Amino acid sequence: ARRTRLAVLATLLVLANVAYCRTALGEDPVVIDGDRIRLGATTIRLYGIDAPEPEQVCRRNETDWPCGRDAAAFLRRLIDQKPISCEAKGKDIYGQIAAVCSIGQLDINREMVRAGFAWADTYYARDYEDSESEAAYMRRGVWGSEAERAWIWREQQRGKRRR
Repeated sequence: ARRTRLAVLATLLVLANVAYCRTALGEDPVVIDGDRIRLGATTIRLYGIDAPEPEQVCRRNETDWPCGRDAAAFLRRLIDQKPISCEAKGKDIYGQIAAVCSIGQLDINREMVRAGFAWADTYYARDYEDSESEAAYMRRGVWGSEAERAWIWREQQRGKRRR
C-alpha cells in the first residue's frame, strides 16, 4: 500500500511538471539504460538525449566495446544514491515521461551527452547540441569510437522507426 501511494504520488508530481526528489519519496532511482530511469513505478526518459541501447556494441581501437552497457553504468555512477530532481517536459513517443533530471545544479541529461555516453537528440530538442560538440571535439565516449547513433541502430536491429 505504501509503495502504491508513493508510485501514485510520483506519477502525479511528474505529470504536474513539478520537480521532486527521491529523498522525498524515500526511493532511489533505478537505472534502466543510458537514458531512462525508474522512480517507483514511474519510468522517466531523459529529455533531449538518446544513449546507446543496452545490447548495442561500438568499436574502439579495433575491438568491440559494450557502449550501451557502459552508458548505463556511467549513469548509475553519476546518480549513485544522490538526491535527484526531475522536471517533466512532456511524454515521449512511447508514452513515457520525458524530463530533465538534475543532481543539485548538475543537469544529468547534459552530463550524459558531455561525457560521450549519449547523443543530443535534435529530432526532439536542441538543448544539448553544445555538449555534443564538446564531446565530439574531445573524442569522448561514442565520439572516440565507431558508433551508430542509437535511433539508427534501433531501426537496423529492431526495425523500430523514430515516429
